[in-house]
Amino acid sequence: MADQNVSGYGARWSLDGRSILAPEILGKVRASLSKGWVLGLHQYFGGGRSGDAVAFVTYTDFFSHVNKARPGDLFTLWSVDDLRREDLILAGGHSAAAAVGEGVIEPGEMERVIAYLKHHNEVLVAACYGANQVEAIVTDEDFVERIRAMAVRANVSGGEMWVLPLTTIDQDRYYLAHAKRPNAAGEVPLGGAY
Repeated sequence: MADQNVSGYGARWSLDGRSILAPEILGKVRASLSKGWVLGLHQYFGGGRSGDAVAFVTYTDFFSHVNKARPGDLFTLWSVDDLRREDLILAGGHSAAAAVGEGVIEPGEMERVIAYLKHHNEVLVAACYGANQVEAIVTDEDFVERIRAMAVRANVSGGEMWVLPLTTIDQDRYYLAHAKRPNAAGEVPLGGAY
């Protein structure tokens, strides 16, 4: 086992933990982004605030975001393409330039989202409003109108939107990556508060 030290919030740091910058993880993310979006959660080491939903359309955006993160921050990522193959996309797609006022999500898909939220906690929603204006949120049944508004706003040239069943996919078998930002020595905390 690599040398360990204890710093920051009493966590042990080690070279043995999963690093988001490990070559195999970077390769998986790059390959997934060549097929579609990568969505996820960025949780902050040491807490102090809740995590953020994240959405990446390009590898450059992903890598820039990770490099700006603090050492110890945790990233949980999912590939939209992988989840589509598993039939785990609740709703989504590309803008077809439908009539004004209609959204990227079909009415039947919206009903699927509402039905899911009646029995599960949360969904992860990401939308692109054209020209790489990307928004990602985690929300619940109290904010279904916000999901609808995002779908309408995404109905522009280059628009796209995805709704993922967060409560269902928050399992190792569905993760593209579940890893932490390393410190300058390449170590990640083996525990810690998020």
